[in-house]
Amino acid sequence: MHDQRATLWDIAGAAPVVTEAGGMLTDERGSPLFPLDPDGYRGEAIAFLAGDPLAHDEALRDLMALA
Repeated sequence: MHDQRATLWDIAGAAPVVTEAGGMLTDERGSPLFPLDPDGYRGEAIAFLAGDPLAHDEALRDLMALA
């Protein structure tokens, strides 16, 4: 899954489920989303990638090719 305009509330509940199932959850550069800096987050949209490791890697390569 790729979303460019998610809020923290959209992804926080699903994050533990995804990672415990062996999935990956990162920003569009491949960096971990969590832990999130609570002092730095101001409610802005968060772009993220989530999925099983193979699909995540493929999506990340696709995004990098577009940049």
